[in-house]
Amino acid sequence: MTLIDETKKKIINEKNNKTSNITKTAQTEDKTNFYGVKYIPGLFNNQQLRRIIKNKNINFAYKPNTTLSSIFTNTKTPIDKQQQSNVVYQIPCNGKENEKCNKIYIGTTKRALNIRMGEHKQDIQKGKETTALAQHMIHTGHSPDFDKTIILDKEKNEKKRLLIESLRIQQQIDVTMNLKEDTDNISASYGVAIT
Repeated sequence: MTLIDETKKKIINEKNNKTSNITKTAQTEDKTNFYGVKYIPGLFNNQQLRRIIKNKNINFAYKPNTTLSSIFTNTKTPIDKQQQSNVVYQIPCNGKENEKCNKIYIGTTKRALNIRMGEHKQDIQKGKETTALAQHMIHTGHSPDFDKTIILDKEKNEKKRLLIESLRIQQQIDVTMNLKEDTDNISASYGVAIT
């Protein structure tokens, strides 16, 4: 279960159990709940989130991001990055001659990444402002560095993938060229956790 799934499940359970919590005894209310989550640096540095966690008697136990089974059971030949599908990806801006740009674009696709990259290239060449990436390149004269595209996450479920994309954009809001609408999939609860 991913961090997003666990957080989502916790929020839903809190809403569903709000009325049943009133009838619990004081002894049960003092019980501290432990949740296993993957370690993400800086996630719990947010003071508002800490207060919420403390008030709900919640403690987190960090799970390792890499386990022995994940290292030794992967005997398949890895799929080339450009052929992978159902991904959230990041494209850096190359700027232009004598002008460096630190902006990045975060996107998602269910198709092979190379197909989506081809569409981005065509949109920029034809002057179609269909994405924030194309808009940035057309208005600034910059060029994207498609060779440095990285895959941030893989998720087959489209709704989860769109949420992950929004969370990644929110995490990088200071350097992303994505538009505000690209973060509309984030509920207020997730927004508190990542800012």
